[in-house]
Parts: sequence; C-alpha cells; structure tokens
Amino acid sequence: MKKQTSIKSTLPILIFLVCLFTAPISTATISPVYAFLKINAMDAQGIPLDRYTIKLSYKIHLPNNDIIYSESITADSHTQTIPIITSHNETKVEIEVTVSKDGYKDESWIVPESYEAGDIINHTFYLDFLPLTLVNIYIKDGQEEVLENTTIKARAINSAENFTGKTDENGLFTFETRMIDYEITVTKEGYYDHYQTFKIDHNVSEMNLTITLEEIPPVYHRGVYLTIKNSEGKPISNATVNIRSVYSDEVNLTNTTDENGIVMFVLTSDDYYIYVYTDTYGSEKFVRWISNKGSAYEDNLQMGVGEGTPIQQLEYEVEYKAFNVPPTLIVFIVIILFVILLLLFKVVKKPKK
Repeated sequence: MKKQTSIKSTLPILIFLVCLFTAPISTATISPVYAFLKINAMDAQGIPLDRYTIKLSYKIHLPNNDIIYSESITADSHTQTIPIITSHNETKVEIEVTVSKDGYKDESWIVPESYEAGDIINHTFYLDFLPLTLVNIYIKDGQEEVLENTTIKARAINSAENFTGKTDENGLFTFETRMIDYEITVTKEGYYDHYQTFKIDHNVSEMNLTITLEEIPPVYHRGVYLTIKNSEGKPISNATVNIRSVYSDEVNLTNTTDENGIVMFVLTSDDYYIYVYTDTYGSEKFVRWISNKGSAYEDNLQMGVGEGTPIQQLEYEVEYKAFNVPPTLIVFIVIILFVILLLLFKVVKKPKK
C-alpha cells in the first residue's frame, strides 16, 4: 500500500527539487529519491515518550554546491514516521536526527547511508533524565527588604509539573526540577502581581532567581464621623443614616447611630448626600452634601434646627409639662365666673318698657 504524506512531510523533497533546478546544470541525470525514517522514543527505563521534538539536520551534496538546512517536527506519540531524502547517483545526503524533550538530555543519531529508496529505517532513541536542579527564588520589595508569606506558583511550560507555596521568613521559595522552561506567578497583598518565564540551567546543581515586587500605592478614602442630635442637643440613638450617590441617588452606604448618636462611614469613589431618618422625627431628611475627597470629615447634625435642606417637613414631638394651680386662684376664678353668669341672667330677664 502506498504511504500518504502531508505537505509538511514532503518539505525536504520540495526543497531538494528547488535546489536541484536552481543549481548549475550537470551532465549527470539527478532525480530525488526518498525513504522513510521510523523513530521510537523511550526513556532510560524503556517507557515510551510522547510530545517530543525531532530535528532533522540535512547536508545535501550536489554536483556543484552543497545545501544545508534543518526542520523540526513535534511527535504526538512515541512512534513517528517521516520521509527523508536519500543519496542517489551524484547526490549525497547526510542526515543528523536529534530528539529532545523537556526534562531529558538530547540524543542525536547519524542516519547511515546504507539504505535504498522506499526503505523504512527504524531507530529507537533512549533519553536519559536531566539532573535535578535546586531552584531558589528570593522575593524582595523595592527597598531590598525580603517579603515573607508571598504566594508563588511555578509551572513547567512543557509538562504538568508545577509547584505552589509561600516564601519563608527569608523571602525564599525553593523547588527541585528536571524541566527546563518554566513560568512563574508571584502574588502578595499590597503589591502588583508579577509574571515571568525563565529557563532552568541544568549545568549547575543549584540556581538562584531574585524577583522584586512593586508596591501598590496606598489609596486614601475620606472618613465621615457624624453625631446626630435633637433640637435640644441630645444625641439620637438608633437613627438610620444613609449615604447616597450624588449621581444616581441610590443608597450606597447605610448605618445606624449608637447610644451616643454617633455613626461613621468611609467614602469611596463618589460625591454623596447624607440623609437621616429617625422613628422620633419621621421622614428622611437631607442634611449634607459631601465629597469623598479631602481629609477626615466630622460634623454635628441637629434635627429640626435648620441644618441642610429638608425634603419633607419634619414632625416633632412636643413635651407638655404639668404644673400645680394654687387654691386661691381657683376660688377667684369661680367668683368671676359666677358674677359673669349673674350679669348675663339679669340682662336676659330685664322687663320691656
């Protein structure tokens, strides 16, 4: 059965043809001839490997010039079959095959010339593990002070290996790996997140990496401290105070006064109106406009003494005080009433002339 080849797999043949027809014309008859290379990749214990890279390095000797080029192929399974150009007539082809995988040492092999067109050449690569390398990651701030309890996530780009943890009191996080390409994410409250990629140098047994985090500038919000009192200057407890946005009139913050009539808020990003409502005084009342910008704000708000602009007329409780009436005053009032009644009676009974 004839093998099906993709455009990518025929790239060596296409390059060969281009070079052939652009090279000086020779008296010899030259035609491309190819075979197939079947590669098997295993680790040192004979366990099949996948997701590895095959690099083909060609050196093609034509009658009047040489061509050197290379191509790389990613193998999805431990076995990969690819077409290769072969030596034929006056064309001599040298091919070096290199198999690489993250966490393993590269292995190379020179394809022998003792094969013919259409042959299937089998070769198995056994890859040894790279040595373990200890990675020390130090986290500092802009003043070179170590940052402990910083979260670090280190992930191998070409494998599922990953490490997560926090720095110690020395700002240090360590892990051992055979992988080469890593990405790292560093997070700590109060600092901007940090992300970077780096390569592990397996020519050394231990490597250090220092990362400096940039501190997030502090954001200050205006604090509001209010004391709510009645018209007599007495604190009103359990009064509802609403903070509404100037732009939407929606209630953004709400709180109630304590037994001393005190309530506190922290303003954020808007300008606000302050509204107060109490069971005693009834309707909600707009008492202040306040900006979130500026220093801490402190105010005493008295209900019913003209503070701010009332939305509705407030109703106030009126305290009636009882008082004692002297007995002599009562006798005097009774006599006056008797005299008035007597005079009225005489006027009514007076005969007509």
